[in-house]
Amino acid sequence: MYYVVNTLWRVFLATVGLLLLGALLWQSDQFHRFLVQTPWARELAEFVAEAVMDSHHQNLGRLGVVHGERWDPLHEEALSDSLWEGSLESQVSYSRVSSGIQIGSVPIRHEHGTNFSLVVTKVDLTKADVRVLTNDSLAVKRDFAEAMAKNTGAIAAINAGFFDEKGARGLVLKNGKELRAPNRTHGYLLLWDEGAHIGPARTLEAENAIQSFPLLLINGEVISDTAKNMENVARRSAAALTSKGDLLLVASDAELVGLTIPQLTVLLRGLGARNAIALDGGASSQLYVRNADYRVREWDPIPVALGVFPRSRTR
Repeated sequence: MYYVVNTLWRVFLATVGLLLLGALLWQSDQFHRFLVQTPWARELAEFVAEAVMDSHHQNLGRLGVVHGERWDPLHEEALSDSLWEGSLESQVSYSRVSSGIQIGSVPIRHEHGTNFSLVVTKVDLTKADVRVLTNDSLAVKRDFAEAMAKNTGAIAAINAGFFDEKGARGLVLKNGKELRAPNRTHGYLLLWDEGAHIGPARTLEAENAIQSFPLLLINGEVISDTAKNMENVARRSAAALTSKGDLLLVASDAELVGLTIPQLTVLLRGLGARNAIALDGGASSQLYVRNADYRVREWDPIPVALGVFPRSRTR
């Protein structure tokens, strides 16, 4: 009997030790770099993360915003409540990164989960440019947003729309040149000097543009059933325009918990978004800002990103 108990105790201690070691390695940038640069290790890590997220989500409870010691749950009514629109803006403490570029975060937590953040890059389009970044002329070759930013001198970069093994899906317009043709199902993010547009159609001339899915908000209204009912949990990225004309590039920084599309939409409305579109999420979700404390770590390389440049930069 003593032998059995002693063996079980040793197995328990070994399991705890392995879990603690795994948690420490998971937070290590060096270990993370090994994972993302080694295809088999990256695929295994993504599989484990998705399995943990799916199994854990049922026990997380409601999502809420953290205000110091207080936790305020989000409600479905916030999808349409006019009083909710912009209510989170004053709670985000932005730090200046460069002219027209600020970064901040919204602290959030599931009822029975751990704290994480929605990282927000706020771009004043009268002082900074947002352009499409690719690794080749066909929007097929893949790399990480951080590398794409460093290769082009961008101050910040976020993953763009969806893709498959053949490259980006939907329109990719880079500096006036169409690299990929538009499709009929995805929404548009159109970009030009000092302006941007998010909508269901390519109604304006643009210098840079992408397509993605789903559209979340148009003129402050939730416009699709997907934005109301898509309940699967994943890491999320999105682009949104405020009533002031600022462009918000946002991504959730948790790796083992995530957001549903309705939760993402509620948070964007709280940040003052009037028009919004979801970008690719899951392992593709990534956000890099030069010399900033905030970052959403990359997992999958991507063919297209959105890069943010100070307006004074020579084109």
